[in-house]
Amino acid sequence: MIERVRVPKWILPAGVAVGVTLISQLALGVSAAHVASSRAVRSSSQARSSSAGWRIQSAPNPPNQKLGGLYGVSCVSASACVAVGESDLGVLVEQWDGQQWQVQETPNPPDLSGLSGVSCVSASDCVAVGGIGFGFGLTQLVERWNGQQWQRQQAPTPGASALGGVSCVSASVCVTAGWTLELASGVLVERWDGRQWQRQQAPHQLPPPTFKGPVYSFGLSGVSCVSARDCVAVGNGVTKSGVLVERWDGRRWRVQYAPGPEHSKYPNESELSGVSCVSASDCVAVGSSGLSSESRVLVERWDGRRWQVQPAPKPKGSGLSDVSCVSASACVAVGSSRVSSETRVLVERWDGRRWEVQPAPKPKGSGLRGVSCVSASACVAVGNSGSGVLVEQWGG
Repeated sequence: MIERVRVPKWILPAGVAVGVTLISQLALGVSAAHVASSRAVRSSSQARSSSAGWRIQSAPNPPNQKLGGLYGVSCVSASACVAVGESDLGVLVEQWDGQQWQVQETPNPPDLSGLSGVSCVSASDCVAVGGIGFGFGLTQLVERWNGQQWQRQQAPTPGASALGGVSCVSASVCVTAGWTLELASGVLVERWDGRQWQRQQAPHQLPPPTFKGPVYSFGLSGVSCVSARDCVAVGNGVTKSGVLVERWDGRRWRVQYAPGPEHSKYPNESELSGVSCVSASDCVAVGSSGLSSESRVLVERWDGRRWQVQPAPKPKGSGLSDVSCVSASACVAVGSSRVSSETRVLVERWDGRRWEVQPAPKPKGSGLRGVSCVSASACVAVGNSGSGVLVEQWGG
């Protein structure tokens, strides 16, 4: 059994070995995997391969860098997307203008750094979050795009902490979610009010002194807001199922009960990595249950009253990292599964009645980490493969 740190978000879900980044590998105490770099290319929207609507888009690896991966993406239209991640030299941001993906210049902190989530409210207003460093020296990172340049923003929480996800509903309302080692380990939520970031009080889920299970970090990996008064954040914590869901009602954050799969063997072997809400009464969260090659996809849905596990295809060694919904009957979730001892892209789609695996290009050693849909027939998913960054597009 392989134990793994479950947060921050850039660490892949259970069963997903590909794309473990330099930061996460150092945090886990293992050596960095070598991923062959590829030449930066300028591409058109022509696909290099296609399969049932999904096709690979050419996207540049950072010049002269060996390790590259994209872990979050946000699209405001079919011709305006921003994807974030990291390379062996630090922060990586790429922008899609409808014709090609291009690497953008960003403030690159001197230490190891990466971005795990991004949220755009327009083509000229995006917020990206992540972390700098590793282990107990990890500190959170927030950067903002103003249409001309990326600028680093001051974050309010010092010490060992990192941010996994961000959701903005306007230029003056953004919420980030992550984790902190303050007081051992706990959740971290911060809010942007148009002028500054402020930490919000949120229920912490700390392991009790009698806890005998595997050693994990507890915290939040993803967040989705439908308004300034309604947000949902997900991750893992000390709950019966291991799943952690917290909800903002405009006044305070509260823990919501969410079940785990019936086959759970340990009290905290499940986690949720991503969440997408289309209304206050309709949210979908995705993640995984189990460890290493035995992990399985986990999907849960909020109907305004309670969270319920949804039936979904569960390939062996699979996990979902992110989900994007444009309506109650149109969601896309992405991640990876093991195929003949190798990790490969996994895409699942909700049509209002059931989840189904969608055919998609599966490069060797590949996984998808983030997805953003602007309509039921237009989605972009990002991740990495053995040749570096990976971008796939759904055209319906």
